[in-house]
Amino acid sequence: MEADASEAGPVEEAAEVPLDVDVTDAADGPHEALFMADAGSCPVIGAAPKAVTWHGLKLEHGPDGWTCSVTLDV
Repeated sequence: MEADASEAGPVEEAAEVPLDVDVTDAADGPHEALFMADAGSCPVIGAAPKAVTWHGLKLEHGPDGWTCSVTLDV
């Protein structure tokens, strides 16, 4: 399933989790698409994240594309 990144809500609301993201350049700016899976199909491992923080956020372009690192508050 593909969803517009601006429409993605918390896992509790959407019952979905992101598997992949596609970002493309367009004349009006970047366009993002999240590829989602049913949350019930994923194994639960550890505590559920409560929030994603800005602290330590990294978005880097490398030879294989873009990578993102975030800090999760559990």
